[in-house]
Amino acid sequence: AARIAWLFVKMEWLRAKEWMLGIWYSIKLAIMEIWYSAVYSIAVGWDAAVYGIQVAWIETLAFLNKAWVKSGAFLEGAWITTVEVFKKAWAGFKQFWGNTIDWIARKMMNVWIWWKKLTDPNFNEGAAKKQLDDMLAGDKQERSDNANAAKDKAEKDAAAKRVELEKETQTELDEIDKARSEKRKLAKEQFDSGLAGANQYVEEGLQNTIQRF
Repeated sequence: AARIAWLFVKMEWLRAKEWMLGIWYSIKLAIMEIWYSAVYSIAVGWDAAVYGIQVAWIETLAFLNKAWVKSGAFLEGAWITTVEVFKKAWAGFKQFWGNTIDWIARKMMNVWIWWKKLTDPNFNEGAAKKQLDDMLAGDKQERSDNANAAKDKAEKDAAAKRVELEKETQTELDEIDKARSEKRKLAKEQFDSGLAGANQYVEEGLQNTIQRF
């Protein structure tokens, strides 16, 4: 009877021990779940913060680079326009100066014709004036043609340089966008890798905890 009683007590003790171990394992598993959840949350939060900073920095650099390129293009475009205006103004000034010289020459030639008329009875005043008018008119037309040609050339040169500048600027902007996309892709891959590592750490930790029970 004593042996049966002892076996009964031992069996009840084992049941109680199993019950207590079950409670302990449940508590331990809950603690480990909380721990790994906290670790996962911290890891995800850190990776997300780093990823956000990386993206913000990448976008900031891209914005600054684009602003620099556009500013340079604006200044270069302004210089092209300035050169064009200067060339046109120079062509106009040369035309004006030539016309001024012709005006002075006409006055002087009229004086010479008047004097020649007084001193030479055979002098043909009409023919001399016509010759003078034809010569000055030809010179004026030549200056006008040259000035128009110079202005047209200035416009064409400026237009060609603007097209070239626009292409170069767009190429630089495209390269900036390409570099920005590649950097964002790399940052996203690092972020995804960090999340995958955190998931793997939590899963392996919980599996190891369960296997120990």
